[in-house]
Amino acid sequence: MALDQNINTLEKSKFLETPDNQTAVRVSISGGLSPETYDEVQVTYPTATTEVYTFKLATVTNAVITVAYADSTKERLVSAVRS
Repeated sequence: MALDQNINTLEKSKFLETPDNQTAVRVSISGGLSPETYDEVQVTYPTATTEVYTFKLATVTNAVITVAYADSTKERLVSAVRS
């Protein structure tokens, strides 16, 4: 979907038009999802559309980030959740 040409400049900066004429929303995550201190990251792929990043410090898990995609192409991010 191409961006509507009537979107004002301020609002248009929130979106990105991709080469294949799709529209993506720009997202800024303040503070980030990953913990400030870690010495190991383990990645698992429990399904074709999910990635799980486990952050550890001295073998103790201090954060887990689960990333979900719309489908197995992983072209569209659905969510990223830290627990």
